[in-house]
Amino acid sequence: MARSVKFTKVEGLADLADAVEKLKGKVSGDEVRRVLMRGAFVIRDEAKARVPVDTGKLKESIIATYGKKDPDDLNVLVGVKYGKGGAPHAHLVEFGTSKMQPRRFFRPAVTAKKNETGEIIAEGLRKLIEGKK
Repeated sequence: MARSVKFTKVEGLADLADAVEKLKGKVSGDEVRRVLMRGAFVIRDEAKARVPVDTGKLKESIIATYGKKDPDDLNVLVGVKYGKGGAPHAHLVEFGTSKMQPRRFFRPAVTAKKNETGEIIAEGLRKLIEGKK
């Protein structure tokens, strides 16, 4: 069974979530998803820059992907692919074990880039509202 880390809420972006809901009738879900994905790429890239590298498998497994393709569920996911070809040890690196100190990379990436991500998404949504794609 594939597992992933899912961030559904970034602190300080509640107003942005409301704006996304209001946009649903004005622009297509695909347009909004593309904007959200631009923000997801920022966090994904930061996590890849911070991850400790041994074999490179964990770094390769950090992904940004579209969530459910549902008009009422506009989301993107940033996380670690755990299934086939993934990195099932990601949580052990991030949180540590009784024999290994944590080597955090994901949470610090989100913290470092949440403002930039919010700005990218807000700007993208503003352009959608104004009709500039």
